[in-house]
Amino acid sequence: MGKIFFISDSHMGYLIYANRPRINRDTYRALLSVANYIAEDPEEEKAVIFCGDNLDSKSPCPSDIQALKAAIKVLTDADIPVFGIEGNHDKVAARKMAGEDDPEDLSAPYGDCKWIDLVDGMNSINKQTVTIKSKKNDKTVSIHGLDYVQGKQIYEELDKIPECDILVMHQPFMHVSPFEAHALEVEGVPECVHKAVVFGHVHIADKRQTSNNVWVVSPGATHAQKLTHPHGTFAVYDIDTELFEFIQTPVHRDMFRFVCDTEDNMVSVEECLEEYASEDDKVKPIVGIKYKEDLGGLVARIEDKYTDTAHIFPHIVRNVTDQVTAEEVVDLSPKEILDKLFLNLGFDKDGDDQDLYEQALSMIEGHPEKVFEYIAKLEDKRNEINKISTA
Repeated sequence: MGKIFFISDSHMGYLIYANRPRINRDTYRALLSVANYIAEDPEEEKAVIFCGDNLDSKSPCPSDIQALKAAIKVLTDADIPVFGIEGNHDKVAARKMAGEDDPEDLSAPYGDCKWIDLVDGMNSINKQTVTIKSKKNDKTVSIHGLDYVQGKQIYEELDKIPECDILVMHQPFMHVSPFEAHALEVEGVPECVHKAVVFGHVHIADKRQTSNNVWVVSPGATHAQKLTHPHGTFAVYDIDTELFEFIQTPVHRDMFRFVCDTEDNMVSVEECLEEYASEDDKVKPIVGIKYKEDLGGLVARIEDKYTDTAHIFPHIVRNVTDQVTAEEVVDLSPKEILDKLFLNLGFDKDGDDQDLYEQALSMIEGHPEKVFEYIAKLEDKRNEINKISTA
């Protein structure tokens, strides 16, 4: 028996919300708790693979690097081999460190400068294959890594993948990131990959199988980077059963999201705050409140009452909005289409929903009805959930 743990999108950064300096070091504590969990797991034969975006900033501060090193040291001190690839955030940081003229042009070669090389104990597997063997039953698993690849060049790199059991990448897949350019299809997994593709980048825990029974797995991010993101997770692969499971990040700030149409909804918000509010800066909950404008007085009262014990993120939605149909927006520019849709559906294109806005903007050209349908379905799904809790 043996286990391989997959960690992705740790995004080590001092701040998650730049305008909320009291919410700090969350990603540090989250990754350290994951490392401790793995080190304490009773399985004797273990390995860890980092699936990219280990760092968040293009110019990581010293504490970001030190926090990543501290988590890796927990693993190596437990004699657990650690491997990794670099995501788009890591590669931009590496190119900036190397003094490249255009560090964000990830299609250009960037030499041998890697942030992974700065972290003792983490071994890069970019374009390399490693074999992990179970001493108990002699079963082996071959793992090939591929750093993030920008644009259509990813298809050329996939053609070069050698025979392996598991391919580790940092690329979007269409089923979890439908608006991102050059997102991959589940059925497009190279035939040379026999058991699984594990990919970072999307911050959502997801697993499914191809028609050839090859797993396509996203471990998720170790900590939510936005209020709309799910609770942090990582994944574990059992070498014997060849199955994947998700594990919640042990240390993760509580995050709640409310959609409030009535005063009764606001009562639910206050009940939540009464239970989870804390004076400890490390555990003060984050509470998002999307509310109709006539509830503004109640929201202001709650903000004032819990200003020192919780982080409140209010977002007002107009009481009356004109319905927007796909037919009405076909003659508008892509940006005008999205602006109308986001306003109509109460999305915050400059805040928590900025990533969705940018992804949609990159793909909307010529397909306004597709984007409209997708965003409308997403909002319907969100409205079914009055509260998302990590507790």
